[in-house]
Amino acid sequence: MRNKDKNKNKISFSNKLRWSITKISKYDEMADEGFKRAMRYFSGVIALMSIILAIFASYSQIKTTERLKVYVSDNVPEFRIEKEKSKNKKEEEKLVLKLDDNKTVILDNQDFIDVFRFKAVIDLNIKEKDAINEYQKLATNKKTCLVFLKEKCIVLFDKQNQNNENKDKIEYSYSDLLNSMGINYNEDNNNISKNSIINYLNSTPILNYVIIFYFRHFVMLLLFFAFLILVMTLLLLIIRWIKKIEISKKKLICLLIYSFTVSQILYSVYILLSNIIGFNWEYITIPIVLITFVYLIEYFNKNKDNNLHKNQ
Repeated sequence: MRNKDKNKNKISFSNKLRWSITKISKYDEMADEGFKRAMRYFSGVIALMSIILAIFASYSQIKTTERLKVYVSDNVPEFRIEKEKSKNKKEEEKLVLKLDDNKTVILDNQDFIDVFRFKAVIDLNIKEKDAINEYQKLATNKKTCLVFLKEKCIVLFDKQNQNNENKDKIEYSYSDLLNSMGINYNEDNNNISKNSIINYLNSTPILNYVIIFYFRHFVMLLLFFAFLILVMTLLLLIIRWIKKIEISKKKLICLLIYSFTVSQILYSVYILLSNIIGFNWEYITIPIVLITFVYLIEYFNKNKDNNLHKNQ
């Protein structure tokens, strides 16, 4: 019976979310439920924000993929990947790229880059060394450039990117490239063409996008806010010692978690705007911390008369 009464007295997640934003006077009541309940609430807010962000990100990804399919259909020439006998009889047959039209094609549309994360060039009329010199300039702004030659694909890196300073290029055979896409070239599946790319774009179910984006955002938000809570907890402990505030460490962390609610929502809106319109602000952490401190200051101001400070 006591357990049932305790469960009835527990504050619901929806009430905590509402009170954390609008009723600072309820912070004591929420904090008194303990550290574990506060951590569950903290994880719940992150999970909720992650679901919302994942849905928007998945919708955006699907729209981009649809535009990309049109772009590939209109701009990528008809091609096929097939086996070709080597001039050297000792060598095995190789997979080579063939075009119906041997014109050079450069794929640098933004939708193409957003989905595949690289630029691409199809040029079957150029030697490898000449291709590197000619198309290295396309590998800029930390983006790679894939150059599709007849017998291989070359990945060129942005030389100005410090992370790639020890890499000039990576080479892939077409058999390795197809395997990385989950496409096996064999006697039963030897019709690799432009439709194969379009089918590959259609191969990811919507639910998979949502799951991938959910876990990506959940981990990102969890690490970001866990770090801020750790830093701010240390700062508040110093303030507690200097001001001689009578409050336990666990309750202080609980209050900090609830005061972070508006900041969590604000940061999620920032990520949403960043994905939709490309809005980026390197100082976004400043308003997040300030808003949290405003809530905490308001809490302590309202509780000055509750013996939170020692009389000296």
